[in-house]
Order: sequence, then structure tokens, then C-alpha cells
Amino acid sequence: MTDSVIGARLAAHWKMPESLVEAIEFHHEPELSSNPKLAAVVNVADVMARRFGIGDCGDNVVPDLQPQILSHVGMQVEDVENLFTTTIIAELEAASSEFVTG
Repeated sequence: MTDSVIGARLAAHWKMPESLVEAIEFHHEPELSSNPKLAAVVNVADVMARRFGIGDCGDNVVPDLQPQILSHVGMQVEDVENLFTTTIIAELEAASSEFVTG
């Protein structure tokens, strides 16, 4: 059983839209999805969550962002890296601001 299967079953059980269920199911192979763009977004979220230590598949492997998957959303690896670096910096600044004023 894989994270794709478990995630898709949970999403279906929680009555999420079928498009999201399928995107979760095929997020490791977006080209097999009827909506490869949505599946690619789920893939990027999966990779980035693992990179930041959110969740664990039990193997401690953090997969690389795949250019062929990112092409579905019109991005390159550097675009995603920059986006998340900017996001992390903003989150750290907000957290430190709350700590100082808090």
C-alpha cells in the first residue's frame, strides 16, 4: 500500500471532489491523471512537506522535485525552491515578531 492509495482512499472517504481524489492517487505520475496539473501540485506539496519534515513515509527519503512533473504547472525546480525559501523566511520573520512582541 502506498501513500497515493491511502491518500486517495481517505480523500474519497471524506467525500472530497473526485478530481482531488484522482490527483492524490496519481501525484507520483501526473501524466496518468485526467488533470495532470492538479496531480503535479499535489506532488510538489508532497515533496516540500517531506523536505520540511512534515509527515513521514517511513523511509526518510526526500525525493527531488522532478522537472517533467513541474512542467505540468509551468515551473522549474528553481522557481519552487525560490518560492519556498521566500515563504520560509516570511514565516520565520512572522514567528520571531510574535515572539518578541508576544
